[in-house]
Amino acid sequence: MHFRVLTRNTNGIYRIMAKTLLETVAVHETELVASMSAAEAEARGLIESAQAEASAHITDEHTKLDQDIADQRRSAAAAREGERQKIDAASQAKTDEIRNQTASKLDGVREELLNMLLPNQG
Repeated sequence: MHFRVLTRNTNGIYRIMAKTLLETVAVHETELVASMSAAEAEARGLIESAQAEASAHITDEHTKLDQDIADQRRSAAAAREGERQKIDAASQAKTDEIRNQTASKLDGVREELLNMLLPNQG
């Protein structure tokens, strides 16, 4: 059994060819396999592109996260330093207060010790 098939070559010229049913099916199957291979290659390209884009996005997000963590650490360090300076200032003020109280009492204690150890001169 032969069929007449209208085909077009690369120049766009149509011609009529007589083919058997088996030849027609084989040509059609070959075209389908080629089409499937092209679709598979396109799909692979899309997947690779998506993977590269996702990888770049992940890298960007990691960079942003690292920057945010570094910013938070700097902020926390500055807050700790400010708090430490407040505590140091308060401690120094308390130390100075105790030293001044002790110094003012020391003169009186020294006088009492001298009076206890040395006889009254008079």
